[in-house]
Amino acid sequence: MTPKSLSPKLYLRTDKMDSEGRMPLFMRFPKMHGKEPKFAINRVRLSLDEWDEVSRLPKEPSLRLRVEDELLRIKRDLYHLIEYDKKEITYSILKDVVKDKKPSDPLDSLFLDHYMEYLSKKEKNGLIGPSTMRSHITTMTALNEFDKNLRLKDIDETKIREFIAFLRNRKIKKGQDASKLTFGNRLIQIRAILRYIAAKGIAVKNPFDSHDIYIAPCNRNETYLNEVELSKMVNLFIEDNLAVSDRRILMLFLLACSSGLRISDTRALCWRNINFDCKNGVMEFYCIKCRRMNYVPLSPMALDLLCYLPEGDINNVEKELNVSVRVYSPTKINLTVKKLAKMVGISKNITFHAGRRTFTTLCYMNDVPEKIIESSLGHKPKNVTDRYRQWNVYEADKAAKRLSFLDMKTFKKFA
Repeated sequence: MTPKSLSPKLYLRTDKMDSEGRMPLFMRFPKMHGKEPKFAINRVRLSLDEWDEVSRLPKEPSLRLRVEDELLRIKRDLYHLIEYDKKEITYSILKDVVKDKKPSDPLDSLFLDHYMEYLSKKEKNGLIGPSTMRSHITTMTALNEFDKNLRLKDIDETKIREFIAFLRNRKIKKGQDASKLTFGNRLIQIRAILRYIAAKGIAVKNPFDSHDIYIAPCNRNETYLNEVELSKMVNLFIEDNLAVSDRRILMLFLLACSSGLRISDTRALCWRNINFDCKNGVMEFYCIKCRRMNYVPLSPMALDLLCYLPEGDINNVEKELNVSVRVYSPTKINLTVKKLAKMVGISKNITFHAGRRTFTTLCYMNDVPEKIIESSLGHKPKNVTDRYRQWNVYEADKAAKRLSFLDMKTFKKFA
């Protein structure tokens, strides 16, 4: 927030009128993280006759001057914190400024305040995606339930282990098996915040960097479909005996298997993102996770899938329409993909992301150059030299020739 955006507005609390008709004078700030900060001004109480509605200040000169001085002090302190100390203003910091509290020991500050400050900066600078933000919010919610008044000086190995035990017990109360859970993501995020706090010059303990707490590797889902399993899913799609929503979701999943698209990009994909003017066809879109343009060559299977869509003539579609017609939630998509996989006898833990892994694996099996795979997936170049290599619509269109093995006719016969 800028100092100007944090300018307070004065108002009388009419709901707190006393027997003499006087009301407390309050100041209101813009919302912060869904909460509207409101603070009383030094026990000032006024009647409606003593309040100037136009200037929104007391009529009595001495009291008016006193209130104006207080507002000026608050604005000055906020300006100093934002412009000179480069602080992200949180509710507790704002409260301290209004109450004119002098800076205390930084280790007495709340961990959650630093967490919110960290996320605010990341979001402001465009350095955090929606899914990562949701994950952090989940961690913050858990911390708030565990100890919302957790101070920096309270953080040590014991406190972190207590938090892990809290997370495990919470899972058990929900009837879930928590015996194999490591809560690696939660701990990694807490470690990041502790490092962020330390970078500000605050001597906070970090039991992760001191190796008192070990973060076990997460059990990643590395599942993909082999050629036989993919052919079963293709045949299920071709048979056309599914409900409309199931069929559309299966189409999106097979599109991921044949192009490597993420679930976020697939859900956002519109017809305007499909470039049919190229020789083979290219999907060009702004990648939500990577925050940059991506160019994905269309394999024969991807082209066939697009032709199956219910809009009819693929050359005469409304450019702004979503390719899947309806945007389904990630949860519904993943549950449907699991259900469809079981229908054809695939017992693996299939999620939508398995389509991306399937595409990558099949490309490697068919000797597709790594640079084409990397660029199609939207990954950053591994070294400086690769950064000079161009990847655009023209290059993606040429690369589509190397994906000829991804053909529905081939997989239809494979099973």
